[in-house]
Amino acid sequence: MGTLVITIPAYNEEKTIEEVIRRVPKDLAGKTRVVVVNDGSTDRTEEVARGAGAEVITFRRNRGLAEAFRKGIKYAISVNADVIVNIDADDQYEPKEIKKLIEPIIKGQADLVLGSRFKGYIESMPLLKRFGNVAFTSLLKFLTKEPISDAQTGFRAFTREVAEMIDIYGQYTYTQQMILQASYHRFKIVEVPIKFYARKDGESKLMRSPMHFAYKALEILLLTTAIYYPLKFFGIMGVFLIIFGAFFGVTFVQWNVLSSLIISIGILFILFGMLFKLIRVKIDVNRKS
Repeated sequence: MGTLVITIPAYNEEKTIEEVIRRVPKDLAGKTRVVVVNDGSTDRTEEVARGAGAEVITFRRNRGLAEAFRKGIKYAISVNADVIVNIDADDQYEPKEIKKLIEPIIKGQADLVLGSRFKGYIESMPLLKRFGNVAFTSLLKFLTKEPISDAQTGFRAFTREVAEMIDIYGQYTYTQQMILQASYHRFKIVEVPIKFYARKDGESKLMRSPMHFAYKALEILLLTTAIYYPLKFFGIMGVFLIIFGAFFGVTFVQWNVLSSLIISIGILFILFGMLFKLIRVKIDVNRKS
């Protein structure tokens, strides 16, 4: 392996960032660069990260997790990274397990490796967050048919090819859309069990509240699904409308005009899905040529 870049998005993590950086293994294969993307922190995150030996990219204003992740990928590509690892700055993941994450890539067994908390050890996770993780993961499994157990994990490794292919939208999260796109482009996705510890410094600084984060994550997930899986996205809604319209027409015969309209809209949704699928295929062909 040539160059390994470890990206760490951070927002006001002065109390934990040094420990994360210092626990990155020193005997990783190839040249290793640790890069902290300081997302407009108002504390000493930048100073502490530099003192611990990391390179630091700083946003003067907070732009959100997805933008910090995008910047980290862009930087990794610019320095010709062969493998990229992303880990959170809050010390809930174990940096020593980076070796475990990059191993399937080095052996040519994977393009994207997800650190699965649910296959490993979870010291603490609020019930609402656990439920949200399971719900989003189930939806991702349905959409991609990938046998994943933890779609929300912020601890993952991937190749340069994956980094160059994915397009991250929005500000709040990258986790689900990265999996959707990697699966769409037929990259090999595997999971390895990891340890996940209780947060040592209060509540997460990445989200206003669990419900707000879930809403924004679902919004991005639906957008990404519509872009990359248009036939499935519009087709499912179309079939639902057709079935509902038919049932409505049989149950309430006097509303047969409304029933016909609902069925017609359902058919239009399916046709839209087919049209957008053709557009998506054309985009992919042009991108590869």
